[in-house]
Amino acid sequence: ALSSVAGERVRHSNLVYGASKAGMDGFFLNLPNVLDQVQVTVVRPGQVKTKMVKDTAKAQLQTTPEKVAKQVLQAVDSGRQIVWCPPVFRPIMALYRHLPRKLADRLKF
Repeated sequence: ALSSVAGERVRHSNLVYGASKAGMDGFFLNLPNVLDQVQVTVVRPGQVKTKMVKDTAKAQLQTTPEKVAKQVLQAVDSGRQIVWCPPVFRPIMALYRHLPRKLADRLKF
């Protein structure tokens, strides 16, 4: 399931997008609990260099479709349930997820 780091903690700057990714994550991460023999990998990339972002400012941790695809294949082959692209987003989002709301809302990204 192609999700986003935006689904980890919904921000006011991309409310609808983040909320839809968060809901999708909840569905797919729990799907194996209801369907036997189903393997799910949720992919959480940051900004990927595609046509969708060609007119926006490049994010510092922007990645490429090729790098995401390589990480996805490795995750599926190893049975990992979640893959972060690039992997540095895992600790970044772990910290961000636990910031108090008032502090998190002040961050400009």
